[in-house]
Amino acid sequence: MSVLWNRRGRVVALSIVSVLVGLFSVIEPAGAFSSRSAGTTTTTTTVPTTTTTTVPTTTTTIARPTVLAWPAGESAAVAIPQLHVSAASSYQPRVSIASITKLMTTWVILHRLPLTIQQRGPCRVVSAGDFAVYQNDLATDQSNVRLVQGMTLCEGTLLRGLLVHSAGDYAHLLVELTGWSTATFVRVMNRDARVLGLRSTHYVEITGIDSRDVSTARDQTTLAIDLMNAEPIVRDIVTLPQVNLPGAGVVGSYTPFVGEGGVIGVKSGFTGAAGGCDVMAINFVVGGQTVTAYAVVLGDHGANPIVGSGVAALALARSLRPYLRLERIASSTSIVWTGSSLYVTNPAFG
Repeated sequence: MSVLWNRRGRVVALSIVSVLVGLFSVIEPAGAFSSRSAGTTTTTTTVPTTTTTTVPTTTTTIARPTVLAWPAGESAAVAIPQLHVSAASSYQPRVSIASITKLMTTWVILHRLPLTIQQRGPCRVVSAGDFAVYQNDLATDQSNVRLVQGMTLCEGTLLRGLLVHSAGDYAHLLVELTGWSTATFVRVMNRDARVLGLRSTHYVEITGIDSRDVSTARDQTTLAIDLMNAEPIVRDIVTLPQVNLPGAGVVGSYTPFVGEGGVIGVKSGFTGAAGGCDVMAINFVVGGQTVTAYAVVLGDHGANPIVGSGVAALALARSLRPYLRLERIASSTSIVWTGSSLYVTNPAFG
């Protein structure tokens, strides 16, 4: 498996200015940060009776105390994998994760049935049993996309509905495409979670509707990074604020802020037990170069939980931006982290 670090859910129209509402910050102590040099050289030129010394030029990054916008009363984690930067709130309970579960469902699907954005993948005709699952989702107010018995749906379309509109009925169709039973599929989800080092994660079904699908913000940050980097199709899909699906028409993303201020997904979720959950990826442009940060917030139980978790995740991610700077290193320029060295780890989350 190709992973980055360790071995291998309505469109929301909110002002980004509001992201600081209801949040608080903590100050982390600064530590030593490695200096970066443009190349230190001393040249001595000898001529009759004269010696000239060229003073070396060195660019040094100095660590600063880092203030991050940790949400009050919620579990959270953040990372910039390109810079080996990661941090997690001290509050990391093992909690229900709602439709964030579908990230691992997607991981297993794509490792069983690899796909690129240009491919449609294997297809399935919607059966009477599939239609019954859809009707049950409607009756129990689970996220879904309209199905019509006898219609044909392919893997690429199903992944779009799953990731953008969090369609639980599409998750069941994807499992059917693998040829595995649901029980076998869930066993593979848990096996792969262990392989990825997600030590506090456990799944009992494929959609997140069961409160026993549990994890931590720290684990889900690791999974999001691995999934987005190992499967380019996922990055392509989660950037979409809406998709046009057969029999359903245009449906929107439940993930807050997609397409706004650099936000590129990844997945949101909500149940009464889990509250609002958000896994966010966001691009920051520094001096013409781009770096991707990830923020995860679990357990928002406010008046509008999905929005609340998205607001908190955006604030947390944006609080990283002041500590990113473009520096000259040797003969090129790179984005560097200027905050506390306590956040510099390799691999992410150890």
